[in-house]
Amino acid sequence: MTPRILPEFIRQAGNTRKVDDIWNIHRSSTDRGNPKTCIEDHTLYVPFEDEERARCIRAHEMMHIRLSPPDLKPWIKRGKATADSLMLAEECRINEVLNREGFRANEYLYDETDEIVAQRFAEQKNLEGVIRIVAATYGTANQDKVLNKIREGAANAGEPSIYEGARDLLKTIEGLLDDQSSYLTSDRPLRGSKSTRTTRGFSVSERLAMVLDQYKSITKEGGKI
Repeated sequence: MTPRILPEFIRQAGNTRKVDDIWNIHRSSTDRGNPKTCIEDHTLYVPFEDEERARCIRAHEMMHIRLSPPDLKPWIKRGKATADSLMLAEECRINEVLNREGFRANEYLYDETDEIVAQRFAEQKNLEGVIRIVAATYGTANQDKVLNKIREGAANAGEPSIYEGARDLLKTIEGLLDDQSSYLTSDRPLRGSKSTRTTRGFSVSERLAMVLDQYKSITKEGGKI
């Protein structure tokens, strides 16, 4: 049975679309990268299956509609963080909100390839890849499994510091989101902003993105996380 998916009823700060706006909803697999949302185009790709993992993925994408900016350009223009890190950080924020709201992403959201990719990145000493997989799996069922695989890969590579850096990054993400927990879903515009779409909530993701960029910069300069 096809689930009822009604993104048109989700309201977002600064978004002027009407309730009867049409969304194009397409069926996708549960594989990482296939479920996705384009708010500006009103296009949604989600799995339709009636099981916990598929429901959690749908909740994740619907939370993007509720909280994520339709356009990153205003945030990129601020020059505080790169687009790649902004998107990674937003995944962390969305998963954090899902868990706090009882959607249990930390039980049902996962991809079968995460552990394989994490170990391979560590073994190849692909430090930026390690940073990306830690952020991408934050708050999911694979969070701790990924860290364990990074430890295995780092040991195989003779570079235990890779695991130590990944562990520290995970603690940093957890600490920042916990510290900013009262702002995670805030629709209030940033102080001094002329746009209602530059919200206090996404500024948490921007702050985390700045941290991710710092970690990436350290890896390029010193060869360690």
